[in-house]
Parts: sequence; C-alpha cells; structure tokens
Amino acid sequence: MNKTLFFCLIVMLFTWTNTSAQIKPNPIWEKDIVDTCVVIPLGVDFGLCAMPLGWALSDSGCVMLSGCSMIGSNGTDYSTSFFQSSYQCNGACIQDTTVVLACIDSNLINLNVMCPAIYEPVCGCDSITYSNSCEATNHGGVVSFTEGACGSAKLTENWMSFIDIQPNPFTDYLDFELSNTTNIQLSIFQASGQEILRKDLSTGLQRIDLNMLMSGTYFLRVENSQTGQSFMKIAVKH
Repeated sequence: MNKTLFFCLIVMLFTWTNTSAQIKPNPIWEKDIVDTCVVIPLGVDFGLCAMPLGWALSDSGCVMLSGCSMIGSNGTDYSTSFFQSSYQCNGACIQDTTVVLACIDSNLINLNVMCPAIYEPVCGCDSITYSNSCEATNHGGVVSFTEGACGSAKLTENWMSFIDIQPNPFTDYLDFELSNTTNIQLSIFQASGQEILRKDLSTGLQRIDLNMLMSGTYFLRVENSQTGQSFMKIAVKH
C-alpha cells in the first residue's frame, strides 16, 4: 500500500513539473517596451492640423503621423505610442525583425586612455554628463552623445522642418539662441493640445525654466511672422 501511494505521488509530481514547464513564460518575450506599442487602426485620424506627432505603429508598419493632438478620432489616447524616429519605432515595436543597438558598448571602454583635462560637456545616450567626448567614449563606453550637459537643452533656429533640441528628453531648462530674427513666440502644449506656456523671445541666448512641467511628452511651437512656425515633440524627465 505504501509503495503504491509513493509511486502515485511520484507520477503526480512528474506531471505537475512538465505542466509547469509548458506554461512557464519564455523570458525572451518579456519585453517591457513593447507594451507601449499599440497598433493604431486604419481609419483613426488625429485631426486636420499639420503638426507632426511622431512615428507610430500602424497596420502597415511604423509611419510618421501628424494631427492636432495624440487623442485619436476613436477617443483613445495614443501619447505613449509615438516615437521620435522610425528607428525607435521599429526597434521597440518590431523586435523580431530589427536589431536594437545598446547604449553602452563595453568594447569601447579603455580606462588606460588619458583624456584631456578640459571641460566640454557632452550628454551620453545613458543620460549621464561626461566632461568631454573622450571620457564619454573611452571611460563610459557610450555609442552616441550630444553636445552639452544632460540637465539642459539647447534649441537653435530651424524653420525648414522640426526644431533641433539636444538633448531630448531634458530635465530643468531650455536654452534658446536667436541670431537676428525678431518677433519670435514660443508655446508649449500638452499631448492633448492644451497650451500651457507662451513666451515672447528676443535676440540672443535666453534660458526658459521648465521645472514646473511634470515628466511627460509635450509639443513645442516656435512662431515667426516672417518665416512661419515649426513644431517639435519634446520630453521632460525629472
């Protein structure tokens, strides 16, 4: 009797182990970023505005979309589904066909390299400020960086398409540099399209404090009576 009971327990344990192994999720598919990739259905639009919203996943793949806000005509908020480039969209949403490059390449790290003792700060793709590009590459191993410290963003004139802001996202303030263009008005909008800041700008370098903005995605508009207006999707990260 005892041998029979022991044999039954062994069979039950073996069956439970096999079943658990079959239903255990494959860690390869545990992709946090894919959770933000919501397919925007065919027929959903974002209004007749020409404001660029960014790249998003549609039925036909990652495409650039424009509109008045990130609220679709079906009432759904798609603000977490937009990306700043086709590379980011494909890398996050179509990972079965796209290789996503990491920010840090350990093969670049060489602590024996004596970098110059000069302060020309750059912001690495890891959101860390390095004293100069030599330290970023050889000591930090970052594969890309932008000029300037990570705590600020510098905006320059670009009336052809988007406004160039580096780095983006940023945290504390925005530096705006104008040459001789006059009558510039800067506005910041929430993803819903509501204007939350408007400021007239003059010639020269100006700093705009953005500490009052909560972390999230916003739109920045720069308007000039002679050259028109430009839009830029920005991200604030505290």
